[in-house]
Amino acid sequence: MLTSVSFAQTSIFNIQSSPSPNVQGNTLNAVAALSSTEAWAAGYMNDNNLNDSRTLTMHWDGTRWKTVLSPNPGSTPGCNNSNTGNVLNAVAEIAQNDVWAVGFAFTCTSANLRPIALHFDGTRWNVVPTPRLRSTGNAALNGILAFASNDIYAVGSYVDYQSGYYYEALTEHWDGTAWKLVPSPNGNSTGNVLWGVSGTSGTDIWAVGDKVAPNLPVETLVEHFDGTAWSVVPAAPPPSGRRPRRFSVPVQRRSQRK
Repeated sequence: MLTSVSFAQTSIFNIQSSPSPNVQGNTLNAVAALSSTEAWAAGYMNDNNLNDSRTLTMHWDGTRWKTVLSPNPGSTPGCNNSNTGNVLNAVAEIAQNDVWAVGFAFTCTSANLRPIALHFDGTRWNVVPTPRLRSTGNAALNGILAFASNDIYAVGSYVDYQSGYYYEALTEHWDGTAWKLVPSPNGNSTGNVLWGVSGTSGTDIWAVGDKVAPNLPVETLVEHFDGTAWSVVPAAPPPSGRRPRRFSVPVQRRSQRK
């Protein structure tokens, strides 16, 4: 005879009070910390899905989280808020005066997402230009890894409209002066997205994500950088007996305008 037994659940985590500056919606996507008194979180504020979204950055000083004003590259003159968007997906901190956040933005003049990079110099956040892509399709930076002020990597994806309407892996490097594109392979010819990046040094970096194809299961995508080039590393198949879900090729786009 089976009997149900309940156990008291305990956690090593505690809920910390944090500001939510927008009454309609607030989301934090990433966090980075140097110490118990120095941390940053990044995300976005929004009123209508991605429409109206504005960048959101918060700083922890050891006592409380405080919202810090950050720019919105997608909010350009002539665009009203309902037709623009700004989202931060990842954040990395090198020092108190050297913090990076990456994501994407769009304007009222184009429905396509474009990568954005913000830098905090100890006083304020500033927009830093990212490389021009060979396609004007949807593009975004989803992860960032910082080793030093002149050695930072960011990963994401972009749609190559010249070769076909599919996503390709996107990798970029900051050398202390500018962001530059770094060639990276794709796991297939229909859809490749990198979501996260980590590593031990500039010669040992890993990026992970997924690859998709029409009416086929979504598969893992793993890439490695050895200091010279990125390469796809085969990942283990799913456990036997488990049937993976099937998806069509996703299209990264913002919601309909109001």
